[in-house]
Amino acid sequence: MPEPLRLLRQTGWGDLLLLGPFAIPVVSARLIDLLVWLNEYLGLPGAAETNALLYMLANVMGIFAVSSAVMRLRRPSVDWVYATVLVKFGAAGIILLAISQQAPAILAVVAGADLLTATRLLISVTRHRWRPRPDPGPG
Repeated sequence: MPEPLRLLRQTGWGDLLLLGPFAIPVVSARLIDLLVWLNEYLGLPGAAETNALLYMLANVMGIFAVSSAVMRLRRPSVDWVYATVLVKFGAAGIILLAISQQAPAILAVVAGADLLTATRLLISVTRHRWRPRPDPGPG
């Protein structure tokens, strides 16, 4: 299996392992509470108001992460590599924006992991000079 697809599968397994628990509502809420507590315990800046909306959004994120991970594991392709790079860079940007607006600073670890993963995938796919498949168009 080519390196970009191998990395894509590793990313899928990692997302399934780390983000899968967020797909379970009760577990998701406890994980958020744990992150907020850890942020406060370490004395990091930022605070989070935990409420039902936050728990629900984290749960939806977990469901999408699990769905995406399963699709990447079942059918790894260059298109999924590029899609994963875009999503990881986008997620890191959103997390960093949230931190700048007083979200718990502990989330910088998550943003860093997403940036590292996206960069590794992008370098790998660039080395192989792979391009996304062109859209065949109508007809």
